[in-house]
Amino acid sequence: MKTIINLCKQYIGLLLLLSMLVGYFVPQFASLKPLLPYILTLMLYNSLLDIHIRPEHFLQKKIFFFPLLNWILLPIFIIFTSKIFPPYYQIGLLVTIITPTALGSPVITKLTNGKIELSMSFLLIFNVLAPISYPILLWIYLSGVEINIPILAILSRTAKIIFIPLFASLLTKKNKNLHKFMKEKIAPINLFLVILLVTIVISSARMQIEADTPINLLVLFGYILFICFILYVTGYLLARKDPYLQRTLPIALGHKNTGLAILVCVANFSPATALPAVFYIISHHIMNAIFIQKFRKST
Repeated sequence: MKTIINLCKQYIGLLLLLSMLVGYFVPQFASLKPLLPYILTLMLYNSLLDIHIRPEHFLQKKIFFFPLLNWILLPIFIIFTSKIFPPYYQIGLLVTIITPTALGSPVITKLTNGKIELSMSFLLIFNVLAPISYPILLWIYLSGVEINIPILAILSRTAKIIFIPLFASLLTKKNKNLHKFMKEKIAPINLFLVILLVTIVISSARMQIEADTPINLLVLFGYILFICFILYVTGYLLARKDPYLQRTLPIALGHKNTGLAILVCVANFSPATALPAVFYIISHHIMNAIFIQKFRKST
């Protein structure tokens, strides 16, 4: 089983592309859309089993880089530069960019020999704030647009998705045997859950995708890859030649909890709104691979 998982991790980019093709050509996967909240809840729970929460994780000044970039500067940039896309893609872009740091970011940070504690602070703070940050930021940036923003629905759904697995993981950790079993036997399936998640989303959004042109979709992917590139490179530059920060900030800023972004999009808007988040999954894995390769060679 470990061999299969390691092999899948090695070719995660190809698997994600394959899952998108399967989702597109097998529309029956759309019938699994009601399972998305449960899939994501299990994914978050599995990821939280590896995370140890300490007060010092919240006391690092560099965490302010995240709201500056992801809540202010890039959303403004997106508002002024994404008008070439339909409104549902614009919403998806905003949801994706304000999405908190991925729960798997400490794993990537560990592979680059970065500062795990700093990565943890980004992860904990902004995922806990997500039930509040999503509705408030979407209301601010989309208030002048004729789009219904279900603020209370986003708040309640996101809170459930974040806090139920958080408290469940804390209870699990109190039982060493149960914790060990869940961590070793259940948590590794997260990789396959991500693939299933993408397949269901693409299948659900098939009609909207077919209504678009391949050129427009390619432009959308290029735009998202560029946004992702900005986040990683900015994190690298903000590190100011500190070798450990250079291995940490880009991932903390750019590696996003795309599963949560997908759920917020699908649960509150049309399935096509989630397409930018799906494209972002591929984009941040491309950037992660580049940074892992760079810092493995430099150590």
